[in-house]
Amino acid sequence: MLKKLLALLAACALLNLFMTANAFASNVRKHQQLTSDPPPETDINSASPNIVSPAELESEDKKYPWLEDMTVELALASNYIFRGISQTENLPAMQGGFTYTFPVGLYASIWGSNVRFVGSNASIELDTVAGWRRDFWKDYELDVHVDRYNYPGAQDLSYNELAASFNYKIFMLGMTYSGNAYGKHKTGTYYIGGLNYDIPSKYALNINDLSVRATFGHSSLSRSAGNSYNDYSAEITKKFGYYALTAQWTSTNGRQHVSPYDGSMITGILSAEI
Repeated sequence: MLKKLLALLAACALLNLFMTANAFASNVRKHQQLTSDPPPETDINSASPNIVSPAELESEDKKYPWLEDMTVELALASNYIFRGISQTENLPAMQGGFTYTFPVGLYASIWGSNVRFVGSNASIELDTVAGWRRDFWKDYELDVHVDRYNYPGAQDLSYNELAASFNYKIFMLGMTYSGNAYGKHKTGTYYIGGLNYDIPSKYALNINDLSVRATFGHSSLSRSAGNSYNDYSAEITKKFGYYALTAQWTSTNGRQHVSPYDGSMITGILSAEI
C-alpha cells in the first residue's frame, strides 16, 4: 500500500517539478542566447536586451499548451469520509489525482486514496472518472459523469456509478445511481443538496479566500448494502494560493449501524491543487 501511495505522490511531485524545471531551463536558454550575441545598439532609454519580457515568457509557456488543461491535486487528511462514513476506520489518509479537461468540456480523471475496511483486504481505492461539464449562461453548471470505484486486492468491492450534478450560484443538487452499489449486486441511489459560499472579506474580519460548504445527503440502499441513511456535512476552507486548509464536520443518522465510523467527526484536510 505504502509503495502505491508513494508512487502516486511522486508522480504528482514530478509533474510539478517538470513544469518548474522546464520554465527555468527555458529562461536560462533565453538568457544565454541574449548574452552570447553582440548587444544591439540601443539608446539609454531603451530596455536592456538581457531582460526577458513577460511576453517572451508567455510564448515559452505556450510551447506546452496541453499542460494548461491538466489539474493535479494532493491532500493529507486526518480521516477519509465518504457520504458520512469513514473509509479508513478513522485513520489518516493520503490522497491525490489528475484531471484532464478537453476543449469541448469532456474530462477524464484518476484519483487514489488509502482505505481500510473491517473484514476486508482492501488497502487502496483508485477511482477512474469520465464526464462532461458545461457552463450555461453565467450562473449555471451541469456535470454528468461515470465513476468506477476500484479496490485492488478486493475486486469484489469494485462498482460503477452514473452521476449528475447541477449548480446555480451557491446552490448544488446531485444524484448518483449504481446497479451494484458498494459491490453488493443491488441497486443504490444517492441524493445530495447543499450550498457553497465564498465569504466576502468584509464579513470575515478582512480575511480573503474564505469559503463555507454545507450538504445534506440521502443514500437509498437495500438492506444487503447497509440500509438507507442520511448524512450531513459542514466545512470551512481557507485558501493560500495553491494550498487550502479545511476543517470539516460530518455525521449520519446512524442507520448504517457501523459505529464509530458513522458518527459525528471533525476532519482536518491540507490540500494543494495546480
